[in-house]
Amino acid sequence: MVFYLSYGKRLEDDSNDLNGVLFVLDNFVRDTYPGAHLVDTFPVLDRFPDWLAWWRVEARMKHEKEMELYQRLVLEVRKKMFDSGDNLECFAARLWDQQKEMSFDLEDIAYVAGSAFEAGTDTTAGTVQWFLMAMVLYPDTMKAAQAELDSILGTDGKIPPSFSDMQQLPYCYALVKEVFRWSPAAPGGFPHYSDNDDFYKGYKINRKTMVIPCIWSMHRSEEEYPEPHRFNPDRFLCEDKPISGESLTEGHYGFGFGRRKCPGQYLGAKTIWIGLVRLLWGFNIGPEYDEAGNPLTVDPDNCTSGMTSKPINFPLQIAPRSAEHERTIRREWDVISKGML
Repeated sequence: MVFYLSYGKRLEDDSNDLNGVLFVLDNFVRDTYPGAHLVDTFPVLDRFPDWLAWWRVEARMKHEKEMELYQRLVLEVRKKMFDSGDNLECFAARLWDQQKEMSFDLEDIAYVAGSAFEAGTDTTAGTVQWFLMAMVLYPDTMKAAQAELDSILGTDGKIPPSFSDMQQLPYCYALVKEVFRWSPAAPGGFPHYSDNDDFYKGYKINRKTMVIPCIWSMHRSEEEYPEPHRFNPDRFLCEDKPISGESLTEGHYGFGFGRRKCPGQYLGAKTIWIGLVRLLWGFNIGPEYDEAGNPLTVDPDNCTSGMTSKPINFPLQIAPRSAEHERTIRREWDVISKGML
């Protein structure tokens, strides 16, 4: 979705676009976190010539590959707009429209569009994976959400949930907020520089100090979230706030804060809501079993590290809730697939 919104085309499974995207995302997660390279800790090393500063040579190579991908994608958009006369509605097209007004050059447009796409991809995928793990570990929450869905949409599996149902699904709304809190996709947050000297719990933080807001620790605060390690959507049911796509971002710190707060937070939150609610409506999610019939262990601490985090492969089973649910899902997919052609 975020690729389509950025460039006005679908991301095909076997395309060069996908290979380039995976290269960029993998490096982004690894390289952007403070301390990923020795020069981050000892800046004096940056004075070394290239033949000693291997990280600089590697970074230059990665930059060239990023620019090759990003420039090709935005130039494709430009060609469709001005050569073919297509009326494209996407982020890159908006940037080309405003190029003169904003004094953008090709590299500016390439990186602005690419950054939007980068930020919205790995975090969304990671959040869905954390949701699947939570359903395996806390099946009662899945059953409660499915009971709520059935009470509104019926049990025949003919009508999937839509955004118009959100206010009638308070438990599903709370469950999605709990997914954001329980295992944030960016647990370390994005680094900030302190604007001024500050003191915190007896420690002085000098101006221009890099501060890493540990969202993971904030979400594990006993005072704010009792039994924080437990996945419990009920904690968000007692909120005295109207249910809306915008309020999905409140009550937790999953989208950051301050000037660096995720600019795509509302799109991201609504995307996650509709995706998770439709998964709950259409599928039963549970553990995988060994030959003796015992559920295989799922460990929430077994996850990746870096700017973003997601579970490392874990065993689970996913099956349609009924034959009618399956037919509806296949019918919906057929309609969507035809629209992609």
